[in-house]
Amino acid sequence: MKKKIAIMCSALMLVTGMSAFTGCFGGAEAEGKVMNVALNPEVEFVLDKDNKVVSVNAINEEGNLIISAEAFENVEGKTAEEAAELFVQVSKENGFLFEGNVKSGENEIKVSLSGDKKAAEELYNDVKASINEYATEIGITATV
Repeated sequence: MKKKIAIMCSALMLVTGMSAFTGCFGGAEAEGKVMNVALNPEVEFVLDKDNKVVSVNAINEEGNLIISAEAFENVEGKTAEEAAELFVQVSKENGFLFEGNVKSGENEIKVSLSGDKKAAEELYNDVKASINEYATEIGITATV
């Protein structure tokens, strides 16, 4: 009898755990995507279904320097384009982007997106255009 109760409790815990686990990935979050922006600092933005930032994570130590900047305190809720521009701004302020003549391989900003291919391509094009426009405004020659 004790063995049956133990098995039933284990089964109940397993089902409850699986429900909680799958619940984390359901709903609106499942429709979101992840955007990585890299120069040497690399940062990951988790986006919701409307391409607004839900959270930001540093991928490397330089990324930690970028996201610890005061400008990143209110990054949640910004659009993907605004977040990418913020990444460029803080990268320039911290010496990761160079003004004037740059060598091949310098000022190369890589953007990658997860999710539906068509939607990811559209967002990539929007983010790329936004970064290029912002880089021009601040006097930086960059390749996206």
